[in-house]
Amino acid sequence: MASGRWQIIGVHAQLLFTAMVWGGQFVALRVALRELRVADMLLLRTLLAASFYAVLLGGLAWRDGHPPRLARADWRRLALVALLGVPGGGVGVMVAQRYITADVASLLTVTGPIFTALAAYLLLGQRLSRRQAGGIALAIGGFLIILLLGGKGARFEVRNMVGVLLMASSPFFFAFYTVLSKPLVMRHGPTTVTGLVMLLGAAYLTPLLSPQFARNLLALSGPAWGASLFSGLVATGVSYLLWNRGLRALQPAQVAVYIYLVPVFGVLTAALALGDRPTPWAALGGLTILAGVVVTNLGARQGPLDAAPASASAATPDGEPAAR
Repeated sequence: MASGRWQIIGVHAQLLFTAMVWGGQFVALRVALRELRVADMLLLRTLLAASFYAVLLGGLAWRDGHPPRLARADWRRLALVALLGVPGGGVGVMVAQRYITADVASLLTVTGPIFTALAAYLLLGQRLSRRQAGGIALAIGGFLIILLLGGKGARFEVRNMVGVLLMASSPFFFAFYTVLSKPLVMRHGPTTVTGLVMLLGAAYLTPLLSPQFARNLLALSGPAWGASLFSGLVATGVSYLLWNRGLRALQPAQVAVYIYLVPVFGVLTAALALGDRPTPWAALGGLTILAGVVVTNLGARQGPLDAAPASASAATPDGEPAAR
């Protein structure tokens, strides 16, 4: 009994670490992008994460005696999921660093659950309750506060607006990635699916390989290399694995609450490392978005997005028990 309790405490500690890492990633991106182009950073981060998952998938293939086996329809869905999750989810957050501060960028991550609820409604027909609709409206209000007033000096600027919209595109695409990948994860396991997504995402980005990319890597300073390794291996590689372990032990709703801590750690890290501090308007907008997310989740109905299929087995192909 005691050992089981400590195991659960360990799972929560891993999820807390993941939220801290994802909050700090905005600072890492800001540091790396001082020396790298956006395309270079996106490619480097993806290649590092893909290498991490290539090792994991190789270990699974050695254990099972064969590589992952997916039906043709699953490969087609996986190709779309990888497009949404890697280039789609990465470009906006990186380009946005040129326009808005790291603290404001982290505040906008909490729009993700709102976009996920909308994606579930559009793709799965999961109807929204009145409370959910009200929560989404509240979150949109907070988003507009940041969009119009959240920049430095608390005034509307086109530069701030572009940055906020670019940053919002990342959780938007990632929401559709989440909804579309759910059936794949249930059939093939989170490690297998995430690993294949990273490998396909790296393949999508291979046109970005160039002699200039290699020269830029050779010219990187120590801090920029450290930030890149942190973003690729820790924030994208290790943290995704810890997140999946959380899903193995806890209900999805229990795990999802940790995403709300990301902007907290993002704001704190940006303040300590970069001196970025949110304006009162940005803080108000972030709190309003967070309130909208909480209201939306309080009004959530059980549906296809967070319910495992009745035929799902107790364990996934990569050895991780399905969430119950």
